[in-house]
Amino acid sequence: MFLLTSQDWISEERRQQLGGPPVDFREHNLFEKVPISELREKSENAALQAEYLDRAALAPLYKNITSEYLKSGELFFERLLEDLEKAERFIYLEFFIIGKGKLWDRFLEVLERKAAEGVDVKIIYDDFGTILRMSAKYPEELAKKGIKCGVFQRFLPIITGTYMNRNHRKICVIDGIIAYTGGVNLADEYANIITRFGHWYDSGIRVEGEAAHGFMMMFLSMWNYVFKLNPSMKVHELPEISLLGENRSDGYCIPFCDSPVDDEPVGMNSYISMISKAQRYIYICTPYLSLDESILSALSIAVKSGVDVKIVVPGIPDKKLVNMVTKSYYEPLLNAGVRVYEYTPGFMHSKTIVADDDYGICGSINFSFRSFHLNYESAVWLYKTKSVLQMRDAFLELLPECTEITKEHCKSTPYLVKVARDVLSIFAPLV
Repeated sequence: MFLLTSQDWISEERRQQLGGPPVDFREHNLFEKVPISELREKSENAALQAEYLDRAALAPLYKNITSEYLKSGELFFERLLEDLEKAERFIYLEFFIIGKGKLWDRFLEVLERKAAEGVDVKIIYDDFGTILRMSAKYPEELAKKGIKCGVFQRFLPIITGTYMNRNHRKICVIDGIIAYTGGVNLADEYANIITRFGHWYDSGIRVEGEAAHGFMMMFLSMWNYVFKLNPSMKVHELPEISLLGENRSDGYCIPFCDSPVDDEPVGMNSYISMISKAQRYIYICTPYLSLDESILSALSIAVKSGVDVKIVVPGIPDKKLVNMVTKSYYEPLLNAGVRVYEYTPGFMHSKTIVADDDYGICGSINFSFRSFHLNYESAVWLYKTKSVLQMRDAFLELLPECTEITKEHCKSTPYLVKVARDVLSIFAPLV
């Protein structure tokens, strides 16, 4: 298990092949730097969270933004398609999964038309995530349509440590002015066009303004890695942010990413930082749970400090063995005072955490070992934005559709099932 999942033994040469040192996005920021001291005047706790992401993720703070939380895959894709129609300079799309179907047909029609109009269209997808959905020669098919396509780490039937590292990010950037991230992938089930595992609950966020440039830099850094290009973020002129209008004051945000070779679990630590600073509530949505002691401890301390901690997980799993690992954490979470809910209508795939009407994180990062330590991930940290309140409201609207798990549920679980869950939890790094 250690050889399959640990990054410590990877040679420096292989580490460079996996992307090398993290890109310092602060150095490539085209806009006037927003000092964290400005945030500190409003909230010491917010400043501490932002300081961590500045130092660990090398990600700058932005404030000239507007944001919108999109509480379903259907809404996410409709908003994104509307923005794609308005693209004039470039469209960047990066997903773990792209699958042929009705949704992809709609996107492909727009992308092909935009490419014909002279818009620079670039797509990245993960080979492992898409291997059963697209042919190995699909990038060549897209090239004939004027669409440039890069594939992250071609799948090889050889199990190595780096075989476990996948590009799980979800990033969309339009003209450097609009950006999206969240839990969704570009396939029919994410918009409930087809039914898999009941109703598929997913979400994402739309950011407009200077912060879109942060997502653009993330995409370009991955594009450079996939095509082995010299690192460069300065391929476009400064976006005309003034086109957004006068009212762009919607709090603060930090787009950030995490990778298996940055020597620090930035995603996990950003969650812990928010959990440890919450004073009233913490609401979490995640499809998978494989928690180490640091997360369990942070959640336990929060509850014992009087914070209301609620977690929603799937009622209908997409992978039964993986869901057994999730269920193995019910009892320790309940013993710590955390309230756990299953989304009864189907599969919960949203990845969000919101606290105190002040803070939120939305992106691709699951509460799992794989997301925290093995995958390339993306997200946005938010402070005092309207999207934070939208995330809160969406979570509260969700609870009536959920079944709360109690200690009685855990006690009624057959002994052999508990043993099987505990055994499977050993393999949490593979989840």
